[in-house]
Amino acid sequence: MAPSAHDLVLANGAIIDGSGAPAAPGDVAIDGDRIAATGPPGTLFGRRTIEPGGKAVAPGFILVAPGKRADLVVFDPATVRDRATFDGPAVASAGIELVMVNGRTTYRDGALTGERAGGMIRRQAA
Repeated sequence: MAPSAHDLVLANGAIIDGSGAPAAPGDVAIDGDRIAATGPPGTLFGRRTIEPGGKAVAPGFILVAPGKRADLVVFDPATVRDRATFDGPAVASAGIELVMVNGRTTYRDGALTGERAGGMIRRQAA
């Protein structure tokens, strides 16, 4: 029996999972707006695949684990840098290749995609 395909797999990235452990090579599978699974390189299959080529895959430093929202950033640690200035505060950072919010690609290859995937955060009564 063939393994089931996820909506999207980020294949063979350097996963930074927010635990404080060093980055480790692996795959991250996304179904809908959630992380479905993580695994060693080459173990997850998707209808779409993005290959970060060993670049960092970071979840905004919130635990990358099945069931968590798929908020991910793919970047090259060697080239990432802030280019914003006081006069140009909206200039995109260098070295960031992909940003996913709720499992939807919002930034890719230096440009916004037009996806508006964010959600409202409601304040809880104390």
